[in-house]
Amino acid sequence: MNVTKLLMGVGLGVGAYAGINYIRKMNSTNQNLEIIPTAQIHKVNLLGLFIRMDIRFKNPDGGTFKIKYPFVKIQFEGETIGTSQAIDKDISIPPYGEAVVNGIMIEIPITNILTTGYKIYKNIINNKSVKMTALTHTTLKVGFQTVPYDVKNEITLKK
Repeated sequence: MNVTKLLMGVGLGVGAYAGINYIRKMNSTNQNLEIIPTAQIHKVNLLGLFIRMDIRFKNPDGGTFKIKYPFVKIQFEGETIGTSQAIDKDISIPPYGEAVVNGIMIEIPITNILTTGYKIYKNIINNKSVKMTALTHTTLKVGFQTVPYDVKNEITLKK
């Protein structure tokens, strides 16, 4: 009887330790992940403004994990003026490494330029820089759990 209780106690203790370690590892990975976006004007035409974004994900942590292909919203003066496509693709980030997602295309339709983004269009045509906000949304897959991850970065566009 005493041996059974001892084994159950040891099992519960090991399980609690493993669970706490797992949660600590997830929190560490979530806090340490760094996202660095770069943006440039791909083209401007009568259909609108097309922005090409590259996003670098840096993992300064010892854990390997996957992320979903990032979804990006572009905001100007608090208004969402364009978004990327939602793509169902996993990207692996190695421990102490990085991954780069190239060529995320964001279209700002001419209707958005005429209503909220006229300042953007005017500055770009006059070769001035424009500051916008990029909201990057992805999902971290660490072990058996998925965690939403959102980051807000300021980007500067130049022609």
